[in-house]
Amino acid sequence: MQRSASAFTRRVGAAILGFAPWLMKTLSVVGTAAMFMVGGGILLHGWPSAAHAVEHFADGFGGVGGALINIGAGAGVGIVAGAIVLAAVMSVQKLRGAS
Repeated sequence: MQRSASAFTRRVGAAILGFAPWLMKTLSVVGTAAMFMVGGGILLHGWPSAAHAVEHFADGFGGVGGALINIGAGAGVGIVAGAIVLAAVMSVQKLRGAS
């Protein structure tokens, strides 16, 4: 686009190039957060008593509030599970002498 004869097309191309790094950084952060929420939700649903307790607690907050409670619980479980896996991986690397 930047090689185009049209000044407008060149400006659009420059804008896309300027916007792309910001977009990619944003997508990486949002994608990581989504992975924690989804993974935590999967783990939470695999633990029926905890899932039932969260759902029962969230029911007291109504529609949007309850949904946010469920999402937050999934994210929390995902973060804790991620921290446990990270600690395990780092421990194994330390035992193997890897940096």
